[in-house]
Parts: sequence; C-alpha cells; structure tokens
Amino acid sequence: MQKSSYDVIVCGSGPAGLSAALASCECGKSCLLLEKMPRPGVKLLASGGGRCNFSNLLSGEDFMKAFGRNGGFMRKALEVFSRDDLRHFLDQHHVPTFLEDGFHYFPKSGRASDLLNAFLHTAEKAGLELCCSCRVDAVKTRNGSVCGVRINDSEEIASRKVILACGGTAMPVLGGSALGLHLAEKVGHTIVKPLPAMAPLYCCEDWVKSLAGVSLPDASLSFRTGKTSVKSRGTLLFTHTGLSGM
Repeated sequence: MQKSSYDVIVCGSGPAGLSAALASCECGKSCLLLEKMPRPGVKLLASGGGRCNFSNLLSGEDFMKAFGRNGGFMRKALEVFSRDDLRHFLDQHHVPTFLEDGFHYFPKSGRASDLLNAFLHTAEKAGLELCCSCRVDAVKTRNGSVCGVRINDSEEIASRKVILACGGTAMPVLGGSALGLHLAEKVGHTIVKPLPAMAPLYCCEDWVKSLAGVSLPDASLSFRTGKTSVKSRGTLLFTHTGLSGM
C-alpha cells in the first residue's frame, strides 16, 4: 500500500504522466503515479497499431506549426527533451528505433510495450510507486494551495505537487475521459471546450471492405464545410469501415 504523503503525485500513466513521474524521481522527489485503468499506459500500447509511431522527422519549429497558433505551448518541453533526446534515452534502455517510412519513428521491435517498459522500469528503479485501478476523484486544496488528492471516493493522499496528465477524451475503452478536465476546472482552471483533432471517416460503400489494410504513404484529402476548406496530406489507411490516418 502506498504511503500517506508524497512530494509529487502524477495522475495518468500515459507518455506525459510517465515522463513527469520519471523526471520527478530523477530530481530526488518521492512520487506516486496513479492510474484508473487496471494497468499503466493502455492507450500508449494501442498507438500506431500496437507499434507506437512515437516521433517523426519534423523539426521542433515545424512540429509546433502543425498544431496551429497554439502549438507554441510545447516549446519549453521540446527544448528540454527533444526527439533526439528521446531516441537516445530509448537506445540507452535497449529499445533501438528506426525510420520506417521516411517520416515516422518506430521501435525496431515493432512493440509499443518496449517504450512503456523503458520509462516505467527506469522510473521504478528511481523510486517511483505505481498504483493502478485508482481513480482520482478530487484535487485537495488548503489555503489556496494544492495539498493532495482523494482517490476511489474515500482515501486521501497528501502531496505538495499534483500533476494532471489524464489525457484526452478519445477512446474511453482505453481510458479516455474528461476526468482530467473536470479536476482542473474544480481547482480554478478555465477549460476551453475540446474538439476532435483526429477522426475516422466512415463509408457505407461495400468496396471499402475489399481494401481493408491497404495503406497509401502519401495521400491528399480535401473537403469543404460551409465557407471553410480543409486540406490534409499524409499516410492514409483503409479500414473495414472506412478511412483512417496514421
């Protein structure tokens, strides 16, 4: 059973949560990583078709531009830990990587679990404590400052710092929910209504099924909604229900 008090509590065991937990431990802080799912990194394990396309060839500046006017929020993180830093970290932990299609980086093993284990095992060696099936119900405050969390509707755990890395709302079966947004809102943050960044296109035509599994490495799509035109270019994958991007 975990202790009653920590320097840092991280909520969510995806890539952001694992990175935050590892950094906390490497700074000498006692850290507890809480995950509501029965095991850590479930969504990470499903990424890239289970192979985890964890990065690409874009420079830091071009990567931020791809996210529009708000992309600059990533600048500090990319300066502290770049794509090359990540590849070096993985190589040090026996997870060699390669450029599969001239743009996306994957682990050579083809297993997303290798990336998860590299972060998780390194953090645990540095002192991280992990608690799965622990739902964070509230971030506790005292005199205007964070003082811990409440989990599973009953137990309270004290902490001077709480990091919310709960992920987005997509794929509830993999743990996606609005929980992190609700927790942030309850402690005073203003939440901008989330919008889908990636969504599959469903087709009712029978010919789609005959192409399931076919991938086009460089496809261009465009559509118009009202007066707005949208264009996108990249890898296109045919599924048994329609089209999906990679």
